[in-house]
Amino acid sequence: HVTYQIRLFLFAGNDTTSSSIAYVYHLLSKHPEALTQVREEHDRIFGPDPSAAVQLLREQPSLLNQCPYTMAVIKETLRLYTPASTMRQGIDGLSLTDRHGNRYPLADDLSVSVLHQAVHLNPRVWPRAREFLPERWLVDADHELYPDPAAYRPFEQGPRNCIGQTLVYNEMRSVLVMTARTFEIKPAYDEWDAMKAKQKGWFDQIAESVGFQNKKPKLLHGERAYQSEKAGTHPVDGYPCRVSLVA
Repeated sequence: HVTYQIRLFLFAGNDTTSSSIAYVYHLLSKHPEALTQVREEHDRIFGPDPSAAVQLLREQPSLLNQCPYTMAVIKETLRLYTPASTMRQGIDGLSLTDRHGNRYPLADDLSVSVLHQAVHLNPRVWPRAREFLPERWLVDADHELYPDPAAYRPFEQGPRNCIGQTLVYNEMRSVLVMTARTFEIKPAYDEWDAMKAKQKGWFDQIAESVGFQNKKPKLLHGERAYQSEKAGTHPVDGYPCRVSLVA
């Protein structure tokens, strides 16, 4: 059992975390006002010199807990771009009941999949479900945006929840503290698509010209950087981007 957990940390945890970090920066690139708030929070907690953050974190790792807006950005990213789902083994004698009161009996040879992406984007549960709103994680319980604790499941809940969730939160906060004020990271899908178009052979070019192939890149809910099935649901095409130093 110990070896299983070690493999989980080294492989599954590493891959999904890296994918989630890419989506944090993608969302911050689309919402510069949120990026500004993240940087201002880091200035307050770690001082104006970004290069000093590493040593401060070594000496006082608890400073991460003083960055509530950074944590809110991470949670909202994991809600919108959940890197995994889960499955539960059925048990004879138990049943599931849907919101209409219909009951579905379970059995030992039946598995139940929980689609976290569907739960996290359900407008019956999440007000303004498809919007990036980090503030929903900072409001009081009586606020309309306050999340239902049972509906947030990037690490699952209950006795089978992910044992690495604290590590993931710490890793993602540390990465943001050390990089958000130093680098500008923006998607470069337009450049990627143009490059791929130049690499197409004559058959594909003819097929596009007569309408047998679509010239436009695929979008999902209007998003070019949609999640793929590769490993930890990486952004499609590996997330081509431009990285530059903050002026």
